[in-house]
Amino acid sequence: MHSLYATETVWDGTPFAAPSGAASVITVGHDDVGWAPEHLLLAGVEGSLMDSFLAAAQDADIDVLGYVSSAQLDLTDEPGALPRCTLRPCVVVGSPGDARRAALLTESAAARSVGGRLLGERLRVIVDVRVESSCPDPGPWSTAVMAPDSRPAAIESSRRVLLAG
Repeated sequence: MHSLYATETVWDGTPFAAPSGAASVITVGHDDVGWAPEHLLLAGVEGSLMDSFLAAAQDADIDVLGYVSSAQLDLTDEPGALPRCTLRPCVVVGSPGDARRAALLTESAAARSVGGRLLGERLRVIVDVRVESSCPDPGPWSTAVMAPDSRPAAIESSRRVLLAG
């Protein structure tokens, strides 16, 4: 048996932080009302890479205008088979120079992120860096659970929002 889980994360340009002192409740379960543990793992790995990348970009004075990422977790029931995680961040920057530097930063950010250190060689990151001189507000940071067949359309939709000018 083969299982596929997918999430998408969008950053809105605000600092990545949880509200302090606020209680958060997450319903976990393999039904329509809860988050499967596999989706939570993906959201954690995506958030970890995003946080590491944005911190590195800030340190390198790269002006990141937008960030959207999709993640996929492939699981099989084959004996000895390890899960594989693929992240596909799309980063929008304001100049070609920033685009080159952002692409180089992605690999080191993945290696430094908690998710990257936990998954090691089982984490694959495929970055798409775009140059745009202006970027609209894509909305609040969010992670959404998607059916595998809706993933490409959702990613393209998010890219259009980030790249519309």
